[in-house]
Amino acid sequence: MLEQQELVDGRIWAISGSELFDLNTRFHETLVQCSNNDFFIESLARINRLRRLIEYRQALVPERALVRCEEHVGLAKLLLAGELKEASSHLRDHLSSVASEKTLANQPKPVVLKQAWFCHKPEGMKVNL
Repeated sequence: MLEQQELVDGRIWAISGSELFDLNTRFHETLVQCSNNDFFIESLARINRLRRLIEYRQALVPERALVRCEEHVGLAKLLLAGELKEASSHLRDHLSSVASEKTLANQPKPVVLKQAWFCHKPEGMKVNL
């Protein structure tokens, strides 16, 4: 938790994307190790290998990273205090917001095509352009 708190306290503005990835990976792995669940531990290791390929190509946005680190610190505090129900809810919210952020960030921008057909229009199909 100390590394995540240091990021929240300002270190986030002085590190690279790869350093942040490594720090966050270490935090995630530490949490999962506490589960003593080999399936989760091995699954996270596989996911991290895939994430490393994808996220190294993305630009670091310190403002978003700061929010994620604050969420990590909050989660760690809840777990250390034994507030497991609240920690579960916090983790669910964190994962949901990260998933939304990651999937929306990787969506291609919609392209509007007017009066262009790439295939035969089925008979009876109405099109409003």
